[in-house]
Amino acid sequence: MAQDIFDNTNTKISLINTEYILLSPTKKDIPEIKTLSYYFWEDEGIFSENFYDTILSQKLSLIYKNKKSNIIIAICLANYEKEENEVNISLLCVKKEYQRKGFGKLILNSCIDHCIKKGYYHFYLHVAVTNEKAIKLYEKVGFKKCELIKNYYSEDK
Repeated sequence: MAQDIFDNTNTKISLINTEYILLSPTKKDIPEIKTLSYYFWEDEGIFSENFYDTILSQKLSLIYKNKKSNIIIAICLANYEKEENEVNISLLCVKKEYQRKGFGKLILNSCIDHCIKKGYYHFYLHVAVTNEKAIKLYEKVGFKKCELIKNYYSEDK
């Protein structure tokens, strides 16, 4: 799986390669995360401000940035839900021009590894039944379909 990139203080200690860097998101990354997520969801209200505070405080999420431009190219937001004792992969997205290059699989695997190292072992996510590319990716990583929730996404039939 992915290489270990954090020590106990959550400090970056190595790079994936010379062009891109894998980091925990910070408060200053939230506007760019929102912009990228709006591209996919077309809904500015998808996550509340409280959600972002939770995401940042849990330190389970990861972002890829282009080192030269400092622009986020991929996001994996993970949220531990105590009641369920599971980590919800709340958002996985890769900028369009970086898709089909392995960044989605890499950041998802990195995020899962990062969570496991912090003691979280159960993961789930929701995906629209029409999002075949995402379903294939999730299955490659090891997720299994377990439930169809009717009308979870308006496009699901």
